[in-house]
Amino acid sequence: MDNEIDVPPFFLCPISLEIMKDPVTVSTGITYDRESIETWLFSGKNKTFSVTKQQLSSSDFFDLTPNHTLRRLIQ
Repeated sequence: MDNEIDVPPFFLCPISLEIMKDPVTVSTGITYDRESIETWLFSGKNKTFSVTKQQLSSSDFFDLTPNHTLRRLIQ
């Protein structure tokens, strides 16, 4: 008997590929798990967003909007 649950792909963070705990949307409209995108942004190694490859601006580091709807769906 298979007890695995099918997880919708939009519940998964595009960086970690794990179910998001604290989904936030960035200026590009893509939603990431807060911990993953903050690590991505503040590592200093990345000059673009992971999915869209758009250039990061200084405001992107602070413009993380909580995605409450997605969080409720995941819960």
